[in-house]
Amino acid sequence: MKTKIVTYEDYFKYSGKSNLDANQVIDLYELMNWNKDAFLYFPITGINLFQIMFHKENQFLVEITNDSNDMVFHQKYVSQSECKELIIKIFEKESLDSEILSGFYKVPIVSKTLDDVIIGK
Repeated sequence: MKTKIVTYEDYFKYSGKSNLDANQVIDLYELMNWNKDAFLYFPITGINLFQIMFHKENQFLVEITNDSNDMVFHQKYVSQSECKELIIKIFEKESLDSEILSGFYKVPIVSKTLDDVIIGK
């Protein structure tokens, strides 16, 4: 089974980096104490990371970062079950395609938030 180096922090119990497969990432995700500053991320490609951050109860902000100078990331809000589905898809494909990017907004993170983009600011 494929593994990735996963970085995580919940400022309570879980903190560090581990080489995990998709099922282990989901187990960690379910065990973490998701609160304001908690996060988990892992590489998708050489230039893209998949990051999960707590937004509010049963809603997470997920983003796909890149190393471009534009600082335009793909972001969307997801439920816990949607987040787990994305983790599985990303581990299976190991690349970005229209199925993975479905529902994501392009957010220029230096000047706007996901909410700004959603409401058309």
